[in-house]
Amino acid sequence: MNQQFSVLLLSESASSNLIGLCMHHVRDNGHQCLLLPDPTPEEITGRHIEQAPGMFILLPCEQKYAVFESLQLRFPDVPVLVIGQDRPEEYVPYLSAGAAGFLFHREISVQLAGSIDRIRREGMLVNRYLKETLLDGRHSLSHSHPQIAEALTAGSAGEKKLLRLMQRHPGIAYGQAASRLRLSPDTVRKRMQQIMHRACIRNRIELQHYLSRLEGINGSMA
Repeated sequence: MNQQFSVLLLSESASSNLIGLCMHHVRDNGHQCLLLPDPTPEEITGRHIEQAPGMFILLPCEQKYAVFESLQLRFPDVPVLVIGQDRPEEYVPYLSAGAAGFLFHREISVQLAGSIDRIRREGMLVNRYLKETLLDGRHSLSHSHPQIAEALTAGSAGEKKLLRLMQRHPGIAYGQAASRLRLSPDTVRKRMQQIMHRACIRNRIELQHYLSRLEGINGSMA
């Protein structure tokens, strides 16, 4: 674990104090730390990041969900640690969609260095409070959002296969899903758009969150 490890911070420029704190603790632990200020989904998908780092740390920025989704699509094997406000319920969608974990602002000074090492060893960081929150949040979608549950289970056979795959493999990339389903990436993307439009879901992060709470999907989507 003494080998140098590269970490890429993604954050809005206005969070200078938070950026400085994170960079200090990453570098103080012997790791290389780079910064991509004011990231956009277009920069990530447009090859603005030439080489994959060992880990992404996502701090507050505009289009945060979209930026995270772009990271998952382009770098599915690179863990993403999300840092933000002290509201754990905001991070359930990230974790459902494949994030390695999250830290509150107030935890950075004490836990950031150890969190990086734990993610390197185990691939995941979920503190006890988050785990309880995540499990508590997985109540039946049919009870909490019946219209969304109905919309997700009312699609074509092809859409149901895609949703079943996404539920079994959270954060799966379009290309990987296309390969497993023997479809083109464009077809997978189009079906995803149709599903989200019908269910009035804004992005894939929300979709993955709802899928994590949809019971009986395997039986109803056989």
